[in-house]
Amino acid sequence: PPIYFIRHGETDWNRQGLIQGWIDIPLNGKGHIQAKAVVAALMDVPGFSPSFNFVVSPLQRARQTMGYVAEALALEPTNAQALALIGACQLELGQTEEAMTTAKLGLALSPDFVPLHRVLGLAAATRNEFFVADQHLREAVRLNPTDPNSHVALAQFLSRYGTRAESIQSLEAALSLAPENVNILSMAVATNLTLNRLD
Repeated sequence: PPIYFIRHGETDWNRQGLIQGWIDIPLNGKGHIQAKAVVAALMDVPGFSPSFNFVVSPLQRARQTMGYVAEALALEPTNAQALALIGACQLELGQTEEAMTTAKLGLALSPDFVPLHRVLGLAAATRNEFFVADQHLREAVRLNPTDPNSHVALAQFLSRYGTRAESIQSLEAALSLAPENVNILSMAVATNLTLNRLD
C-alpha cells in the first residue's frame, strides 16, 4: 500500500525561519488554510483511497494539520503500535493527560499491547495515580516477562513508590534479559542511584 507523508502547515516560527524542533508551536492563519488544502491535494493523487491508518506527531501543529485531514476523510487512528508511539512522545513532551487518553484509546483496541500499558503506567505515576501506575506497569511485565523495558519501567516506579526488594528484583530481571543494552544499563544505573539515596 502507498505511504503518504503530510507536512504540517505554516507556523509563526516557520515564517521567521526559526527551527522549532520539539517546541510546541501552533499553526498560524496561513497554516490552517494550508492544512485544509491538504485534503483536496490528496484527492488529486491518482489511485488515492481515503481509507488508511495514520500516525501523527503529538505536537499541536502536526495534530492540527492531521485533524483537518482526519475530519474530512472520517479517519481515526486504529493502530495500537502507532498509539503507543504517540503516547510515548506525549509523555516526553510532558503532555501527561493526553498520553493517558492516547494509551486508554489504544488499550480499548488492543488490551494486551505491552507498550500501551507502559505508557499508561508511567503517565499515571507522573500524575500521582499510584494504584493505576502499579497495575499497568505490572501488567506489562505479566504480559511479556521477556521485555526488559517493562522490567526497567517497573523498577523505576518501585524505586520511588514501592519497595526496595521489588525494585531490585525488576532491575535484575531487566539486566538478565539485556545485559549489554546501553539504554537498559543507563536506566539501571539511574534506578540504582535512586535506591542508594533512599538508604
